[in-house]
Amino acid sequence: MFGGVAMHALGGDLIQKEEIVAAGIVGSISTLYRLIENGKFPPGTKIGAKRFWRRQEIEALFVKSTA
Repeated sequence: MFGGVAMHALGGDLIQKEEIVAAGIVGSISTLYRLIENGKFPPGTKIGAKRFWRRQEIEALFVKSTA
C-alpha cells in the first residue's frame, strides 16, 4: 500500500489529500477515501472545509506496514 515512497517528499506538519496523492502514497483521491472507509488509512482532521493529516500519522503507517 505504501511501498517505496520517500516520506521526505511530504513537507510540513500538516498535509492535504492532494499531497498524499502527489507523494505516491495512494494512487488517487478516490483510493484514499476508499482506504479511509475500510479502516486502512486514518481519517485525518477537518479544519474548516479542508481535511488534513499529520505527517507523523502517515509516517507511522509506513513503519507499521514494513514491520
